[in-house]
Amino acid sequence: MKTSALSGLASAWMAVLAIAAPLGVAQAQSGRSGARVERSERTPTAEEAAQLQGAGRWEAAASAWEEIVERDPENGRAVFNLGYCLHMAGRIEEAIEVHERAARFDGYQGIALYNAGCAYALLGERDAAIDALTESKEAGFDFGIAREDSDLDSLRGDPRFEALLEGTSAGADWRAHVEALAGRARGLYEEYAPVVKRRVDGVLSRAEAQGRELFGRLMQDQRFRTAFGRAMQFVGEHVHGAGAAPAGVPQEAAPTFSLRDAQRLQQAGEWEAAAHAFGAVLEREPENAAAAFGYAYCVHMSGDYDTAIRAHKRAASFPETRGIALYNLACAYALTGQPDKALQALRASREAGFDDMPDLIESDSDLDSLREDERFQRFVESIRKGA
Repeated sequence: MKTSALSGLASAWMAVLAIAAPLGVAQAQSGRSGARVERSERTPTAEEAAQLQGAGRWEAAASAWEEIVERDPENGRAVFNLGYCLHMAGRIEEAIEVHERAARFDGYQGIALYNAGCAYALLGERDAAIDALTESKEAGFDFGIAREDSDLDSLRGDPRFEALLEGTSAGADWRAHVEALAGRARGLYEEYAPVVKRRVDGVLSRAEAQGRELFGRLMQDQRFRTAFGRAMQFVGEHVHGAGAAPAGVPQEAAPTFSLRDAQRLQQAGEWEAAAHAFGAVLEREPENAAAAFGYAYCVHMSGDYDTAIRAHKRAASFPETRGIALYNLACAYALTGQPDKALQALRASREAGFDDMPDLIESDSDLDSLREDERFQRFVESIRKGA
């Protein structure tokens, strides 16, 4: 295998290039460890095997490539990398067989035969090493690298090896070799960039979904909703200025809104625009509980309590939002001077399992009109006692 001297010239490519045609090599050991990494039930992908190889986990990478080769014996890349990883893991005798097998694939003959020559040299089999290196050079491999490859130290002084080195220029070969490395790096980038992009996009999509879910849970807490609404109102006043049209308010007819668009407007405290967006989602998806709840909440926050009452009732029809929606319905009834209905909605909210009521009911300003009502006072007392 190639000497570690390459790392000083092309270290930026080492972790990547070993995946396709790993020319840069740390010194391989001549031990014959037969250890195997326990296989998973699922056959690893080439990408997973390459990641193990790039991390220098030679045994694990060899095991992964071996499973891939068993599934696809004509996969030249997998065969070549299996030989490389076996070699780097110190399993030299096994590596030789795989190196020679890899040499039968187009594009791998020269480098695979070179690696076989290195393996034979490490085992002290000089004649076999010279034969393999000769074939490698004849196949067009940049043989100048052999001048400094520590795997070939057992051949130093052998006239046949010195003859193979004749006519090679380390400097010229290094330049050609670096150009080859760059070409392979470009090829690997073209191969893996789409995969990486898909994975990154997937991570971002999951993060956005988790963020929306978390925000939705927070929005079910009256304390958070009140604080957030006031904060967004403060921000909106300073960003838009007095009399300025709020950002995000629809200016064109019949825009298409997604649930995400509506939630963004809601987070910005743009209550009317958010209500309009949630309403558009509900027209397309009548059974969307999140849209129903968001619409009711934003209408409520905009001050249209009569419309909010109808919207809260609709949101309460969904099991996942029933408890908090009934509490909001009680607030809307209280704000419109309907104490009987407000108290009825509070009781229903409690029965539906709205857990945050004890922390809210005594401080929520929406319920101020009920404070002097003895029924409300008894209800509050029962909540305090947990009855």
